Amino acid sequence: MSRVVDRGAQALQGRLVAETEKVAATIKGAVVLVPPTGAKSIKRASEKVNTDYKGDWLEIKDMARCTLVVESPIDLDTAIKAVRLHFRASNGFTVFEEKITIGALNSAGYSGTTVFVSSGGNKGEIQINTPALMYAKSLKEFRDALPKLEALMKATYPLVPGGLGHALYEFHRDKTKTEDARQKYGNASKLYYNYFRSFPPNMNWGMLARDAISKLIPPL
Repeated sequence: MSRVVDRGAQALQGRLVAETEKVAATIKGAVVLVPPTGAKSIKRASEKVNTDYKGDWLEIKDMARCTLVVESPIDLDTAIKAVRLHFRASNGFTVFEEKITIGALNSAGYSGTTVFVSSGGNKGEIQINTPALMYAKSLKEFRDALPKLEALMKATYPLVPGGLGHALYEFHRDKTKTEDARQKYGNASKLYYNYFRSFPPNMNWGMLARDAISKLIPPL
């Protein structure tokens, strides 16, 4: 079953990105970010299926994925509505779920909106977020889609480097690490994302994030 789901995700990935780019074209300044691996690797998907879905490969819904990035938080509602409108039966898709991740309630402090869609029995996700959060999460994706904004992000949020979010999260969720170390990484991640979520930037949060990250063992 894993091979079947993987083939479906690989087939859907290109279509998902292409259709999301059509949505981006309707929103001023919006772009689409694609993870470096494209669809989620079967190794990472296997970990998620076994941990979250008790081995049921039909439950995984984010192997095909991309992120719609809008210029400002005030554009998020517009983007969500545009995704709902575009990914419908007439375009060969169905929106079957939406998830709002609230930073204060997330174990790693991440926040954003995700719209889950299906087509031909294959599932994928479209995350919707802002440049600052994407700069914090993954530099590779950010540089591919928004290279001209990196200098602005560095100037706006100077206290910690961008791109640490994914590494903080991966350590925090790794159950082979000690509980104490995982907790410290999770707390550092919360402070880190709080800083990048603030606008104008809250320098007190930035200093707290910098201090927490500097004390991590092992260091990033």
